[in-house]
Amino acid sequence: MTGTTGRRSKIALLAGDWEKLEKIAKYYKEKERINVTPGQIASALIHTNISEMDMSRLASLLKD
Repeated sequence: MTGTTGRRSKIALLAGDWEKLEKIAKYYKEKERINVTPGQIASALIHTNISEMDMSRLASLLKD
């Protein structure tokens, strides 16, 4: 996967969330012919949401 750091973190998910990720992965495999895992879908969703966050609101907490 491009852009990965080699670090793998375990993230707890609700069973229902994992089931949705499995359905999304199945859709991509069957309809789009893209072989993707539920974990890869989760990673992409997390990355997208973090990228869209307004980090300036957290600036005071992030100062060293």
